[in-house]
Amino acid sequence: MALFLARYWSLGVLRVHLDDSKLIPEVICRVIVNREGQAESEVWREIFKLEEFTQPSLPARLIDRVRSWCDSDAQEESVLWVHLVKPYGELGAVPWEHLQNTLKIPVLRLPDVLPKEPPPEGRLDIACCISAPAVKESIDPVQWALAVSTALEAMYREVNIHFFVHEDAQENVRDALSGKSWPHTWHVPQWPGESQDHIFDSNPWIDWLTRASKTQNFDLIHFVCHGFRSQRTGRSMLSLAGSPAEGGDSHASHLNSTKTLRLLDTVGAYGAVFSSPQGNYSVEGMRMVADAVGVRRSGPVMMHDTNLATDYALGLGYELILGKHERPLEPNSGLLFYVQPEIVLQGNSYAPPREDLGAAFPEREEATIRAAGIEKNETDPAWEAVLARFANEKQFELDQLMKMVSSKNADSNRSAYARGIESALSDIRELLKERHGNAGSGNNNLMSE
Repeated sequence: MALFLARYWSLGVLRVHLDDSKLIPEVICRVIVNREGQAESEVWREIFKLEEFTQPSLPARLIDRVRSWCDSDAQEESVLWVHLVKPYGELGAVPWEHLQNTLKIPVLRLPDVLPKEPPPEGRLDIACCISAPAVKESIDPVQWALAVSTALEAMYREVNIHFFVHEDAQENVRDALSGKSWPHTWHVPQWPGESQDHIFDSNPWIDWLTRASKTQNFDLIHFVCHGFRSQRTGRSMLSLAGSPAEGGDSHASHLNSTKTLRLLDTVGAYGAVFSSPQGNYSVEGMRMVADAVGVRRSGPVMMHDTNLATDYALGLGYELILGKHERPLEPNSGLLFYVQPEIVLQGNSYAPPREDLGAAFPEREEATIRAAGIEKNETDPAWEAVLARFANEKQFELDQLMKMVSSKNADSNRSAYARGIESALSDIRELLKERHGNAGSGNNNLMSE
């Protein structure tokens, strides 16, 4: 889906591909330019060793190549989109956002999911969970409750913030927030005690948030916590206190990306925010979780690194992910975003798909719609024609890869890529058929496992 989004919105993309079929794994980086009505064009390609991306900074050669392209081709309001091609392993933990320090244009990550809903309108309800186990550096719930409240002061809409904090910090947070007049409302929910049956989840923080969502809608979930990365397994997680009743307890509870995704889906949240505090046990661990969640969700995901971000960055980030940014988008290496291009490109109003895209290759539209097994309707939005056309073009690529696989001329990497195309095409055609109620089989030509 990231390929479709890049083409649909005519994006400039840094496409990153991990080739682990080699004895020494390689990372292939390409700058791709998409122009409306034209096939994508590759500006340049560079191959790196994977180990070059294990350092705290990005390879100097990559920075120089991207900067050279930006200096010659990028416009003043350009955005560089990073497309990490699955499977990309540890590359999600790479701080691609640090390119902004040199490029001076925003760098955003491109999700691999089509948009499902516009940003929420009307009152905005945010659940902010602030927690740290005692074995990690402490996180001050009062300081962070004030910081989040301040960041949301300029939203120019009704905002309601719900702070989920340790039981022994709840009164202090209430007192601190009561000492100032805010343009929004806030609540510090009382910890109701641990559920005996853990009806929603064995993790008490997830269980608490989920129980609260039964009587209160949450548009965004904001975690202020530590990241964690296991040296033994390499798995990345969020690290919170063992229980909201145990602010001083030594043990920790962990949330991986799967549990985080499930929580967001269960409470119906539009997006997610992860704030990395000073002294974060593992910034890379949090970045991996934010990446794994962001690439799979249609709604926006933001990670806010206080070690790098400016004081007002969190507020600007909230404006961006909510589609209300009235100020120009500024480069900020302390913010990681997964966000739909339409939210960025259309400024402070949610963007419906552009109506002129259906005419990009008009002579192929009818045949493409038929190949996808769809009845053409004159009232269909333009994005459906473009999506069907895109599926047909990728079907040709899949057919060529299938021939290589059947003749055993494809390595494991190409076979995995073919399976990815196959899965994406199947999803696209199912989406189009659901839109039209058509059960036709189409031209899937699916591979067997």
